Amino acid sequence: MKVTFRTPEMTLLNLSVRLDGSPSAASKAEEIIRKNTIDWEDVYARSDFHSIRPQVWGLLKKLPFGLVSAEVLSRFEEACKENLFQQLRNAREFFTVTDSLGTEGITAVPFKGFWLAHDVYGELGDRESSDVDLFVDVRDVDRIKPVMKELGLVVQDTLTELKEEYIFRELAEYNFNRWAEDGSRLSHIEFHWQMGLRPYRMNIRMEDLAPQIISGRLQGREFKVLTPEANLLLAVMHHGGKDRFVRLKNILDIARLVNKYKDLNWDWILGTARRFKVERLVYLGVYLASVITGVKVPHATSARVSAAVIRRLGNNR
Repeated sequence: MKVTFRTPEMTLLNLSVRLDGSPSAASKAEEIIRKNTIDWEDVYARSDFHSIRPQVWGLLKKLPFGLVSAEVLSRFEEACKENLFQQLRNAREFFTVTDSLGTEGITAVPFKGFWLAHDVYGELGDRESSDVDLFVDVRDVDRIKPVMKELGLVVQDTLTELKEEYIFRELAEYNFNRWAEDGSRLSHIEFHWQMGLRPYRMNIRMEDLAPQIISGRLQGREFKVLTPEANLLLAVMHHGGKDRFVRLKNILDIARLVNKYKDLNWDWILGTARRFKVERLVYLGVYLASVITGVKVPHATSARVSAAVIRRLGNNR
């Protein structure tokens, strides 16, 4: 299928997330900019919505000097610098929180966020995120609350209006914030014990992921993380089930995982996906990643990814 992004602005966004390198994304972007009057405000707004400003900035930096105004370049550069600072803050908060939880014998493993940026994107600043997502055992949630209070993090105000029964059975996440004296939010921590709202029926839990917990390293620290297989499955569940693959970052996460880890254990991924009734969602995610980013479809999924029903679902997206 040939993807048609119907405006020059969206075409530039698509070129920024291409991973195949052929044809040259920069050359095509230069041609588009020279032939069209680009609405750069629209490019920035869409990049912000799709959470791919680092990718667009990376593309714009490759273009001939003067083709894009200094004002536009500066705006993207500043956004990317702030994102890097945010990821550094997130990583620092992660260590603070997990160190304290660890003293209580509580395991919390990161997914998405700064860890995916480091492990899959290669640089903390190359992936946008505004919070720290942690997967925990539901039985530990009540013990987590006093630890977070001791650290100066407060429960998300919207959660205080909900009944505990609803939070545990339906929402399946507990969120905390750290606030600065001026009222700005310094960090946002989300504890998940299932993936997504109950209506999505993706009730995967820590006990299901326990065999997929391994050691990771960042900034000289070693800590517990999930395997690439588990991160891919959770990305599909979260981005495809909860977010409906609405943003280009949703697709890029899957593409980056598939592109970096050529030897993924697809037997575990597909078997677990089948168990939680999201196997078709995996194929759809891989299909969209292939079409939009150019990443090669893994052999283990190629037959199902090329099925007419998956292509139809993907084309409708």
